[in-house]
Formats: sequence, C-alpha cells, structure tokens
Amino acid sequence: MSRTRTAAFAVALIAFAAPLRAQEKPTEAMMKAIAGTWKLDSTRSDSTPPGLAALLNPRPAARPQPDSTTAAGSVAVGGGGGGGGGGGGGGRRGGGGGGGGGGGGGGGRGLGARAFGAANGNARAFATEVRPQQLLVLKISEGTVVTTDPSGFETTWQTDGKKHQVAQMEGGVIEFQGEWQGKVLLLEKSIPGAGAVEREFKPTKTGDLEVKITLNLGKKVEQKLVYRRQP
Repeated sequence: MSRTRTAAFAVALIAFAAPLRAQEKPTEAMMKAIAGTWKLDSTRSDSTPPGLAALLNPRPAARPQPDSTTAAGSVAVGGGGGGGGGGGGGGRRGGGGGGGGGGGGGGGRGLGARAFGAANGNARAFATEVRPQQLLVLKISEGTVVTTDPSGFETTWQTDGKKHQVAQMEGGVIEFQGEWQGKVLLLEKSIPGAGAVEREFKPTKTGDLEVKITLNLGKKVEQKLVYRRQP
C-alpha cells in the first residue's frame, strides 16, 4: 500500500472512531457502582489544600460583595442557573449551597491563599463543587446525573460529553459537561475564560468511591476524597 493510501486510510479510521466514542454508554453495573448515598471517610481523604481553604473559609472582614454583572456573581449570591431541562446542566432549584466540612488525613496538592484569592468572584462560583460534602448523593440514569448538595439543591448534568451553557439572570453563562471515561464519571463546571472545576468519580475494588476534585483558575489545585457507601 502506498504512503498516500496508508495516510488516507488512517484518517478514515480516525473519522470513523470519533462518533463511536460519542455513542458509548455506561452499563447498568457502571451506573450502580457510583449511584447512591456516600459518606465521607475523612481519615482516608486529603486534608483541604491552602488554596481551597482560603476559598471555602474567607475571613469575614475580607468577604467581597458579589459582582452582579458576572455569571459568577449571580451564582455566588445563590441566584441559580435557571431551569434544567433538555439542554444541559441546569436544573438547580436554588443557588450554590455549601457542602459539609473538610476532610482530614493526607496532604492534598495545594497553593497559597494569595495565589487564588478568596475574593475572586469566579472562585466563589465553584464553591459548591469544591467543598467536601459529608454526604454525597448521586442519581444516575443512562444519559444524566443528578447531584444534590447538603441544602437540597439539585444540578442535572447531561453525560453526552458536550458542554451545555446555562445563561445567568444577571449576564454571562456557566457551562456544564458530563461524560463517562470507561468506569469513571467526569463532571466539569466552567465559566468561559475564567476557570473550571472538575470532579472525577471512580469506584474502587473495595466498593468505596474516590472523588478527585481539580480546581483550575490559572493554576491547579487538587484534592482526593474517599467515600463509603451508605445503606
């Protein structure tokens, strides 16, 4: 086979393989391995890195007022992203309520408080996702995942690998993206041009659930949490 034909054949294979990945669906066993109610095991989880600690527990005197002209501002004050529905990761019945306390144990990969700045409005928009929850509730179907925070607010994620934009009442958008990579579930929330937080849900061989949180606001900070299934 000539070099030209070989290259053309390779391109054809790539073009054919791309939609196959998009059509990949989780099996019933994969969904059951992650769905349910989970309790944080603080002894086996990373401690809260300095960058996240500054974001989650800012000093009262330094707490900034939200900027109502940004998408981050509308989320920070609990404005919510509007109704859920077929397009994306909306479905939030209220604002971004907080989670439970932080984990103990190992040492997460962190950054200094100054590197992130607790006053950053974009960072506050991700507080719900990066705050370690004592109880984690996940409802999973073939095409969607519903996450519930401790305040009872729900977010619906489409797991088609596409970014779904939710317009904020006071301007701007927030993007929600969910997808399966093998047995691992990935959920990402982002503000275009500002930053993103990704959560990776990975079942372990012992029946526990590992959750890796990666916050990227120009620099990355990571934290790994371990959860035990609750009846």
